[in-house]
Amino acid sequence: MTTTPWLNDTCSLVDAFRSGERSPVEEMEATLAAIEASALNAFSFIDADAALAAARSADVNQPFGGVALGVKELDYVKGWPATEGSLVFADRKSSTPPPWWNVPPPPGPSRWASPPPASSAA
Repeated sequence: MTTTPWLNDTCSLVDAFRSGERSPVEEMEATLAAIEASALNAFSFIDADAALAAARSADVNQPFGGVALGVKELDYVKGWPATEGSLVFADRKSSTPPPWWNVPPPPGPSRWASPPPASSAA
């Protein structure tokens, strides 16, 4: 088990997941421990149970599969605090998912599926 979060780039983290060098659960546990140990107070809310559940069910064969992300406080996530950084809204919870949650992919082939076609301009 690792105790230090991945410090290299995201693509190499996905490669480490796929090779078995790291697992999304190990990475999430190391990340949560680092956040807890930090004096920076950079996260206003952490849903550790949901993060670990997502890590356990991560499909590392998907693009960026298993990679955790932080959600900015101004983006609403259903059930999470919706304080907008203000004590006035300290008890408010979001009742809707963030607007970007179910954004459909752009039309056409996936940008992950293949490289763009070569230009015909000479």
